[in-house]
Amino acid sequence: MNEMLYVFSYLALLAVLLFWEKRGGLRNIVKSEFLGERGFSFLPLSLSIVATEVSALTLLSLPSLGLGQQYSIVSMYLGAVGARIFIALFLVKHIYGKELSIFKTAFAHDNEHSKKALVILFAVFKIFSVGVKLLAGALLLSQLWEISLFSSLALILLATFAYTQLGGFRTVVKTDVLQFFIFVIAGILAHFYIPHLSGRSWTSLWQLGGSDIWGNLNSVDFTLGLIGGFFFDLSTHWADQDMAQRIFAGTSRKESQKAIVVSAFISLGVGLLFLSIGSLLAGFAQLMQQNFSQSPDRVFMFFIAEFFPAWLSSFFLIAIMAATMSTIDSTLNALNSCIWIDLLNKVRVSRFRMFVTSFLLLLFLLIVAFWAQSSNSLYLLGLQTASWVSGILLAIFVAAFEWRSIFSFELYPIVISSALSFGFCFWSQLIAKNSWLLNPVVSPFIVLLVLFLFKRREIGRQKDC
Repeated sequence: MNEMLYVFSYLALLAVLLFWEKRGGLRNIVKSEFLGERGFSFLPLSLSIVATEVSALTLLSLPSLGLGQQYSIVSMYLGAVGARIFIALFLVKHIYGKELSIFKTAFAHDNEHSKKALVILFAVFKIFSVGVKLLAGALLLSQLWEISLFSSLALILLATFAYTQLGGFRTVVKTDVLQFFIFVIAGILAHFYIPHLSGRSWTSLWQLGGSDIWGNLNSVDFTLGLIGGFFFDLSTHWADQDMAQRIFAGTSRKESQKAIVVSAFISLGVGLLFLSIGSLLAGFAQLMQQNFSQSPDRVFMFFIAEFFPAWLSSFFLIAIMAATMSTIDSTLNALNSCIWIDLLNKVRVSRFRMFVTSFLLLLFLLIVAFWAQSSNSLYLLGLQTASWVSGILLAIFVAAFEWRSIFSFELYPIVISSALSFGFCFWSQLIAKNSWLLNPVVSPFIVLLVLFLFKRREIGRQKDC
């Protein structure tokens, strides 16, 4: 009963924030709904970026990686720092202050069919990757409350649906900031309570469980993580409407540039915070002779349910819900902007229409969440799904903004290049069993090569005529 009281108190806090921001009547101009009138400074945008990218998968799976002393993932975070500095210096200028979506900015005056095809591609893979993250958050709620998975999924989706529908992008960002602080505080509390539970100091427990983490680093894996993390983050934090919205929403281009850079360092800190929980768990397991036999995604979930007191397990449940809801609210807002701005070319949207599209998107997320139950590693599944399309979007957008004259952007070349990119990802990941980090590195070059060859063919035909 106390656990439910804590969670519903959190939902009540969200309701207060919602009604503070609520606007009545018809939807305002799309710019207000999807960009918050470009009224944010760099700090809330930075925290919103981190809250959006940090899902329940991150909070539950990073401790499991730390438990297995798999600290090579830090190289991905370092690659992400380089990527976001690159975005701030060279890429923000192409999209800030122009159109309301990155798709519309890249294809403002031509190639309408190509734009719509890319929007559909982005939406499909976004739903798949976020549906996996939704499942991770719902599993802990289902376990702690002893309710069905469907009930926990429905509670999270309905709560997110309510404040996203009634509040718009400004409420999304403000709730993201609140949710960021909740899951960071939860991580800090874990660092205090696990040593307390073991009867050892933090330092001695860390030495017991994490003393050899740097000795286990593989130089090949670290290098691949660095390069793969750079390309993956370049695509997910620039060539993605979800994050592009936050770049659009800054009060100035400088504020947006600062937001993307600052978010990289905050993200690195959050990653280390939860990764190091795993080292404390490793020390605890050795000290207490505890064998964690659960699958990687469920080890920390099991520890929360079995070893944390009710108040702390409830706080972690709220943190997991907060991370999940932050991911879902941003996805709903981004996909709605794609549907109404890019596919339907609307500048004003009624509340009922937004309700219908959001409801359909939630149904798709629910279907994906049930499908993902069979996966042994939800964390990898979420990253792998996103990596299949990220390189395609990155290549096309960079080419469209930087080298438009030497690449073809007609529908047929884009479809062919995307199919070849998918073919490589399928072969590399499922047949050759390579790391998924190769996908965002190799895919952009496949796409650029195909688009370049088609452009040369077009030029050759024009000369023949």
